[in-house]
Amino acid sequence: METAMNPPQAGPKVLGAKAPLAAGAWTSIVSIIAPAEAAPGQLVNVEVRVKNIGDYGFYIAVTAQYDGVDISMSPDYAGVDPGATYSFYGSFTMPSYAVTISVWSFFWDGTSWIQDDSATKNVAVAEVYKGTISRMELEHDGTYDNIPAYDLPQNERGLVHITGRNDTAKTQRMGIDWTVKNPQGAIVEHYSAWEAWPYTGAGDEHEFIGGRFTLDKTGTWKISVDLLMNPSAPQIVDSYSGTLCTVKVVVGPPEFGGFGIKDYNKV
Repeated sequence: METAMNPPQAGPKVLGAKAPLAAGAWTSIVSIIAPAEAAPGQLVNVEVRVKNIGDYGFYIAVTAQYDGVDISMSPDYAGVDPGATYSFYGSFTMPSYAVTISVWSFFWDGTSWIQDDSATKNVAVAEVYKGTISRMELEHDGTYDNIPAYDLPQNERGLVHITGRNDTAKTQRMGIDWTVKNPQGAIVEHYSAWEAWPYTGAGDEHEFIGGRFTLDKTGTWKISVDLLMNPSAPQIVDSYSGTLCTVKVVVGPPEFGGFGIKDYNKV
């Protein structure tokens, strides 16, 4: 690879860089790869792909900012063959507002860095979904117990009630998904649903009720629950996995308990 003489000691600084009016003469920013949206506090990874559109190899570097804040890019610079594309990487923490990523490409002419091309990409603020499983109950033959429930009589009919709370500042459509397994590990219920209109307002709750099943096995029954939001791209906002209930054997009266001695004769 033929490169410009006098390799640089460091890449250019982003401060003061301004986008040129025309496309690059020696480099082309092929793409800025970053998410279209990110939640506040999320780490946003940025990849900048730059192509050498010159006739010989030379050193290329990139600088980047989001709304005037510098993004450290790696590597500092790289020698790139003619026609080849090279990737530079950086990251930043998403603030609580939408940002524009600005990128500039530079080439080394042997004595200094020359600004050549520029590009931008917008990153919107992703909606943050928050919710809580606020209540879990197991109804069995008309009796309600909090989950986990203990020492329930065998062969009663069970019915799961799960209540979710919307912890966001606006109305959300909540969903639920749970699986109940008996002590042998067999699935006796898989319930999944999204609430119907009207949806749950900020700070309000919605109750989901499954289908009935028989608690026919003694031992520990298990349940795994996911509370969901955003039906188009479901996100789990809270979950529970553990004991649903324990079921005990019902001890009936002795087999001959109905018999008694009313009278007897002396011999």
